[in-house]
Amino acid sequence: MQADEAVAMARALAHPYGLAEALHQRADLLVLLRDAERALADTDDVLGLAQDIPRLTALTMFTRGAALTSLGETAEGIAAMQAGLEGLRSTGTVLGVARMVAEITTHSSSAGSSRHRPRGPIAR
Repeated sequence: MQADEAVAMARALAHPYGLAEALHQRADLLVLLRDAERALADTDDVLGLAQDIPRLTALTMFTRGAALTSLGETAEGIAAMQAGLEGLRSTGTVLGVARMVAEITTHSSSAGSSRHRPRGPIAR
């Protein structure tokens, strides 16, 4: 998979931000491919590398939440997704927020709970 190649290249270059970004992108892909356990491992690595990069930390928290919900950890996953959404909003980023709200709503509906549904406007 090309995402593995991107991670290997970033590791070889020893560039922390490049590695964190490559790991995040691979984690997103792994969630879509239903490989949540590998996705969680990548999100752990990103969160260790990207502590000073709020946007990437927020996106990774969201991805981590999506992986957790796919493993059946619905409440913890939705909480992580909401934390990621709020973190992203705090950076002023609006691109991708609507998709995040939709995903949280979908997971909350599947869980049968309205208390996890995002509140407020999609973009602030």
